[in-house]
Amino acid sequence: MGVCYEGSYAGFCLTVSIFFSHPQIHHIAYIILFVLLTSIVFSLGGFMNALFARNLMMWPSSDVCPDAVDLFGRRFLFHP
Repeated sequence: MGVCYEGSYAGFCLTVSIFFSHPQIHHIAYIILFVLLTSIVFSLGGFMNALFARNLMMWPSSDVCPDAVDLFGRRFLFHP
C-alpha cells in the first residue's frame, strides 16, 4: 500500500514540476519506443520469475540477496 502512495506522490511531483519547467519533446517516437521496450523487459522479467518459481509463495528474500536489509519498507544493499 505504501508503494502505491509513493508512486502517486512521485507522479504528482512530476506533474507539478512540468508547470515550472518547459520541457521540449524532440522525438516522440523515441519516447514511445522507450516506454514500450521498458514494459517488455519488465514483463519478460516477471514471466521468467514465474517460470522458475517452485510454488506461488516464492518471493525474493534475504536468501537471494543476503546483503539486502529491509528498512522502512525499502531494501538497501550494504557492502562491507
